[in-house]
Amino acid sequence: MRLVVSLGEAGAPSTADVDARRRVAADLAASLTAPLIDSLVVVHAGGDAAGEPNVAGSGTDGGLGHLLDEELTKAAPHQPVATLPAQVVVDLGPSDDLPSVSPQGRHRPVGLVEMATLRRLVTAGATVVVSGAAPVSVDLGGRLRRIHATVDGDAVAALVAEAVGADLLLLATDVPAVVVDWRTRQARAVRRAGSGHLRDLVLDSDTMGAKVAAACRFVDATGHEAAIGAVHDLIDVVEGRSGTRVLGRSHPLTFYGRRPDCCATADADRVAPAASAAAAASPGGTDGHPVAVAS
Repeated sequence: MRLVVSLGEAGAPSTADVDARRRVAADLAASLTAPLIDSLVVVHAGGDAAGEPNVAGSGTDGGLGHLLDEELTKAAPHQPVATLPAQVVVDLGPSDDLPSVSPQGRHRPVGLVEMATLRRLVTAGATVVVSGAAPVSVDLGGRLRRIHATVDGDAVAALVAEAVGADLLLLATDVPAVVVDWRTRQARAVRRAGSGHLRDLVLDSDTMGAKVAAACRFVDATGHEAAIGAVHDLIDVVEGRSGTRVLGRSHPLTFYGRRPDCCATADADRVAPAASAAAAASPGGTDGHPVAVAS
C-alpha cells in the first residue's frame, strides 16, 4: 500500500520540548513502518503556513520533520528516508471550498516546487517526510516569490497524495473520527461515508471541515479512499477499525454503534451541530463497532 499521511498540528505537541517531540516521532515511526505499508509519504506542514515555514514542523534540528526522519530510520534501518522541505505554489484567490481561518481566507495549493523530486524519491522506494510548506507564487517572468498566504496542510497532503498515486490518504487528528451532533447526547461518529454525503455534513466547521474538504477532493479526483482518524491510532485507521473512511461520492453514511466519548475534547477539531439535519436526511445505518476514546 502506498500511504500518504497528513499530520498537521495534531502530530506535534504544543511545546518546544524536543524530548516530547521525539516521543511523538518515535510513536509515529513505530506505527508507520507496519508491514502493510510498503510506500510512505508523511506531510507535516506545521498547520497553516503563513509567509515563513513553521520551524516546529520543518526539517531543522528539533523540528518534528527532522525527528521523524531520525525515528523512521531507526525503526526501519534498511529503508531509505529523506526529508524534503517544501515550497507550495498557491492560487492567490481565496479558496471557496476551504473554511476561512483569517480575514484573507485560505489559499488553494496548486503544486509543490519540489514535486518532481518527490516523485523520483517515491519511485526509488524512499520514505519521504515533506515538511515546511512555505507558500510561494510564480511571477510573470516565471520566478518564484515568497509570499504571505495561508495554506492548509491537509490540502497540501491531498495534492501530494494525488501526485504520487497514493492508495490511501490518511488525515491524522486528535479525535477518533468525524462526529455529527458534536457535544450533544445525539452525537454519532461516522464510520464510512461517501464524499458527497460527508461534504454536506461538515463544511461549515473549521479544522475538521478542512480535513473533510481535502479527503473528498482526493477521493473524487482519484477514486481511491481517504481516512480521518486519531494520530495515536494510525494503523487501526489504515485498516478500517477506527476513524472515518471516505469513499466514492454516493456511498451511504454508516455510524459507529455508541456515542463517542470524544465529544468532551477540545474545540480544535469539531463538527458543527447543525450537521445533524443533513445526517438524518442521508441514507445509511449504524454498525456495532465502538469508536475509540480520545484521552
